[in-house]
Amino acid sequence: IKLIELLSSFVGTAIANADLYSRVEEQNKEIEQLNSDLEDQNRQLADLARRDRLTGLYNFGFFHEELTRRINEYQRSNGLNFLSLVLIDIDFFKKFNDTHGHVAGNVALQDVATRLKKIARRMDVVCRYGGEEFAIILPKCDVEGARMFAERLRSCIEKKPVEIETGSVSITTSVGCAEYIPNENISDYIVRTDEALYRAKQNGRNRVEVAKSSVDKEFLAESEKVHSFTDPKK
Repeated sequence: IKLIELLSSFVGTAIANADLYSRVEEQNKEIEQLNSDLEDQNRQLADLARRDRLTGLYNFGFFHEELTRRINEYQRSNGLNFLSLVLIDIDFFKKFNDTHGHVAGNVALQDVATRLKKIARRMDVVCRYGGEEFAIILPKCDVEGARMFAERLRSCIEKKPVEIETGSVSITTSVGCAEYIPNENISDYIVRTDEALYRAKQNGRNRVEVAKSSVDKEFLAESEKVHSFTDPKK
């Protein structure tokens, strides 16, 4: 009888331990799933923080971080891989908004953003630079490739009108592009590209201009004044 009692006690304990182990395993799995869900949510939140809400493109903050990263990558490779930058601006966008309204203006921005994403390569980084201006980072692309890419963008936007509530409205864009020069700092690189965009505006709009190999000192002086050089872009 004593032996039977001991065996019964042992079996009961074993069953209880097995049940406890099973519950612990289930809880561990639940904890792992919760951690996985939390990580997914954090990734989604981080991605949302990098995105422009209207267009879904990357925002200016991410653009600056990514361009910095790409420049560092270029320098580590000793310039073996090309790097180019394209800036796009919708022509007469203020007039478009004044004529058709800001809702239509938002539709135009979303439309342009969609076209840019379709034309860009998988490795390209398409961003909303600010207002009606967009930026695209082109890894492994030289200046001629950037110019051809920019021309495709310009032509694509010119050929197909934007569909707004009141009908179809044609828009055009001006584009500046530049290839990264070894040891150039990020500010000079952006200014050189912006200078090319500025020249596209000055030379009649709806065109592509390639940046010069160095920063125009007069343009740089103007660009350092708060937004003083942006008016011709409107």
